[in-house]
Amino acid sequence: MAGLLPAIAADLDVGIPAAGQLVTVFALTLAVAAPASSWLPIALLGLPAAVLALLATMVTFAQGRADGQAEISSGEHPMADHVPASARARP
Repeated sequence: MAGLLPAIAADLDVGIPAAGQLVTVFALTLAVAAPASSWLPIALLGLPAAVLALLATMVTFAQGRADGQAEISSGEHPMADHVPASARARP
């Protein structure tokens, strides 16, 4: 991650120390939120509803990945020029 700090700092127009703090806050948030997001739906909704919520999340993620891949393959995605040809879907 340290190698990405200059790029993150340049992209956000902040200093490298501020970008490092941002990465630290992200990591701490993820460390706290990940366990909570695994037990909270079960505690609030019960196991069957939590399983349905997980399945809905998985379907939404898969649809987003498919849409993104379709945009990259067709050249419509803003970052399509930066994706290697080996990562593009074959027609």
